[in-house]
Amino acid sequence: MVTRVSMIRASAVPGAGLVSSLGLAWLLLTPTTAPVIGQATNPPGKALYQTHCAACHGDLGDGNGMAARFLYPRPRDFTAAEFRLVSTTNLLPTDEDMMRAITRGMPGSAMMPFGHLPESERKAMVAYVNELTREGMIRRAVQDARGRGDTPDEKELRREVTEFLKPGERLQTPAKWPAADKASVERGLALYTTNCATCHGATGRGDGAQDQKDANGMPTRPRDFSRGIFKGGREHEQLYARIVLGMKGTPMPGNSALKPDEVGDIVNYIQSLAPADAQAKVEHKRVTITARKVYGSLPDDLTSIWSATPATPIVVSPLWWRECAEPDFRVQAIHDGKSIAIRLAWNDATRDDETTGPDQFEDMAAVQLFRGTVEPFLGMGAEGAPPDLWLWRATWGRPKEDRGPLDEYPFDTAFYRERLKGQAVPDFATARAAGNPHTHADASQSASNLVAKGVGSVTFRPKASQVVRATSSWSNGRRTVEFRRPIRVPTDAGVSLAPTESASIAFALWDGAARDRNGQKQSSIWHDLRLE
Repeated sequence: MVTRVSMIRASAVPGAGLVSSLGLAWLLLTPTTAPVIGQATNPPGKALYQTHCAACHGDLGDGNGMAARFLYPRPRDFTAAEFRLVSTTNLLPTDEDMMRAITRGMPGSAMMPFGHLPESERKAMVAYVNELTREGMIRRAVQDARGRGDTPDEKELRREVTEFLKPGERLQTPAKWPAADKASVERGLALYTTNCATCHGATGRGDGAQDQKDANGMPTRPRDFSRGIFKGGREHEQLYARIVLGMKGTPMPGNSALKPDEVGDIVNYIQSLAPADAQAKVEHKRVTITARKVYGSLPDDLTSIWSATPATPIVVSPLWWRECAEPDFRVQAIHDGKSIAIRLAWNDATRDDETTGPDQFEDMAAVQLFRGTVEPFLGMGAEGAPPDLWLWRATWGRPKEDRGPLDEYPFDTAFYRERLKGQAVPDFATARAAGNPHTHADASQSASNLVAKGVGSVTFRPKASQVVRATSSWSNGRRTVEFRRPIRVPTDAGVSLAPTESASIAFALWDGAARDRNGQKQSSIWHDLRLE
């Protein structure tokens, strides 16, 4: 029997799950068993998507990329056609909606911005995401039909899916917004209390109903408006759309019963809960960090030089989202033509430099460098485009006098020799020869050189290629880490730099008190490092 798929249209109502109506059984199928019908073999955006998006969103756009398990909220499953930030009445995004999300990213999630890419490349990525959405829905419908013993009319199916995915009419926003005066804010508070407080809390701090899940069954929580962080931005038009249309796939419902002026008053109230610059402080924007030229060799103590060197603020955000204070992360860089020093400084309320129990985690920081024509995926690079990683760990950098017996490895100290009572000290030459940083008895060995070729591929460079050093301090809730390394290094020791030239640079921070480890961290986007 030939099956038509008019059910696709039937599910196109706010709140109706297309996934449930088309069936779930075939979600584990691979491209081999579920070919993409009619998909172009090499569309312009495919290579860009593979480079920048597939590690999180998956090769098929189903949200199951290799890095997805490290991210919260989960990467979007494009094949479900449940997009959060839309401007249309049928809740399907326009190309402009998609372009905005790719360009600006989504503060409050691990979705980084790609505004540094040329507009033509971002448009190509939008087109390819649209194709992944369409082909994913077709695969779902084909499998659903075959599961019932039907033979789908693939030509008709393609027509139905294409029609279903057409964006609807744009939401009409007011031509004039209520003035953000005291009266409007008070009206907005009254409306907010009636319509929003159950979830977002009486004071807008996201402390209302907490036991919430999204359409995929993942835990979620209401936005804390007092932080001023909004995935779609804090502009009137964006907040208006979220209130009226809701956010498909989440517990956030739409409310079309409110009058435009009433929504405007609610927006004014929400905006009053946080400083006007709160959103700007958390939006990633690519900047240039200039390494100032210092004449003469860099001294051991750089304190006076740092005090005369401008610091560049860099936005970092949690890949596993949590409500945390902004770290006020700042970066300084200097060089003398032979060596470069990079200083990181950020707020950290606790000094986490011990891991004497299974529930303790240490503070860490990392610098990622790359030089090449096309930057690899931010998360640990890619095959053929490996970044150079410098890692500092608090347990490695503690002064000798502060280190306890559990920190001494491999039994090189008098503490263990005394207990061995004349027996031979165990030989850990293999670990030493491999350059395992845990074999360092000298606290100056507080950093390591790593290399990676994609998610899950991080490894130590050989001992001979361990060329980076680090020192650190913590005082009054402020952590500083100073990396130092030769500008030019052998190929197997990392990325060489050169005066007057630029390299790509990114940063990561781990907060031991927040139980950060591995992929659970705060990360920046790629920035530019230029040596004077």
